[in-house]
Amino acid sequence: MFKDIDLYGMNGLTVVKIAKEAGFGKSTLYRRFKSKRDIFVKILNQRRKTSLGFISKNLLSNFFEEIMVKI
Repeated sequence: MFKDIDLYGMNGLTVVKIAKEAGFGKSTLYRRFKSKRDIFVKILNQRRKTSLGFISKNLLSNFFEEIMVKI
């Protein structure tokens, strides 16, 4: 999702591109967000939460597997 962030950062990301990829109109996004920066921060926070959840799940899984092998 939002591949342009990975390629170009915030400067390469346009509200039009975000709206198109999300399936919304530009005006719909601006009703919810004050600026492109606010949209960018929301996207990055969501990615962070997703990544942390994935990492935590896998670390805990591996941790418990290692304990069970040692027992």
